[in-house]
Amino acid sequence: MKANRYPFHVEWSVEDQEYIATSPAFPGLSAFGKTEEQALKEGKIALAGFIKTYEANNMALPEPAVHEAASGKFQLRLPKSLHRLAVRMARLEGVSLNSYIADAVRARVAGDQVSNRVINEVRQLLAQTQTAATSAKREANRRTDRHDSVKPHSISRE
Repeated sequence: MKANRYPFHVEWSVEDQEYIATSPAFPGLSAFGKTEEQALKEGKIALAGFIKTYEANNMALPEPAVHEAASGKFQLRLPKSLHRLAVRMARLEGVSLNSYIADAVRARVAGDQVSNRVINEVRQLLAQTQTAATSAKREANRRTDRHDSVKPHSISRE
């Protein structure tokens, strides 16, 4: 079945207070659930609908992500000055150059993932704050307009 070829990501949504399942191959696809399993199940149902829609409209399906085995080895070329500095830092920490570089890559990759989540949460909070501020400003303006339109009546004495 074609639907089984597409991977999903399941994460907790702070905004929705539910798990959300997304498939990178289909940017508009998202499904929610109270549990990770429920979100994934709903995501697979949505994916089947996406595939049917693509096929009904003679649209080419996106290529599914393919798991590629990694050997854990790669060759890296550095400027000599950076290489010397990395060797010096590894010695100071009492680890091999390989361990030092692996730690640096791990910190960068994990740090980017964490920072991306934090940035997205900050953006959501900022959007909520802006919406609330706009709403409060409109309400204040409405009250001011209502107050200004009510004029005291003068009593004339004859």
